Amino acid sequence: MASPSSDQPTAAALSRRSLLARVAGGVALGVTLPSLSACAETPPAPQAPAQVGWSHKPPITLAAMGPEVLVNYVSPRHDPNVEHLMPLSPEQAIRTWARERLQCNGFGTRTVRVVVDDASVIEVPLETKGGLKGFFTDEPETRYDAKAVVSIQLVDDGGTVLTQIRQEAWRSRSINEKSSIAERERAWSELIELMMQDLDGAIESGIRSYFGDAVVR
Repeated sequence: MASPSSDQPTAAALSRRSLLARVAGGVALGVTLPSLSACAETPPAPQAPAQVGWSHKPPITLAAMGPEVLVNYVSPRHDPNVEHLMPLSPEQAIRTWARERLQCNGFGTRTVRVVVDDASVIEVPLETKGGLKGFFTDEPETRYDAKAVVSIQLVDDGGTVLTQIRQEAWRSRSINEKSSIAERERAWSELIELMMQDLDGAIESGIRSYFGDAVVR
């Protein structure tokens, strides 16, 4: 997708990024804008972002210790990455998944290890209309590309990998330019939830296919 033609970020983009950064840092920011009409409706109260949980699915029970979570991915914490600004990052979602979906019974000397090699969300600016026409339209302004790369390993007490599966999942979501911060964060959470559903299905299939007698149920 092509980037905007100007090398300088727009005022709207700067304002949005500044607000996101302040919200992520726990700083409240008040903005006063001139009124465009005599009457203004009270905005709806923001809704809490969706949370990814797995209580609706039975856990995958494994005859092993763990699970241990090893995160190799390090967020750069700057543009175009935005996972560090999200109320629910891919890394947090993967850790929750490992805790709730993998049930290790502690039997034997083997250990289940969850290795995270990618847990990124990239912000991609989209081309929008300018001028007066653009002011009165609400079109997609930004696309968010989320990606997760996760390996599930069964290792012996010496650290040797006995069995391993590696799965990737990715999803994209576009956000309109007039979206509020609450709407943007809700879209982010929904994006991560959908990606994790894809990853969950792929990992469960791989475990049941390749982990042999380590799978209890």
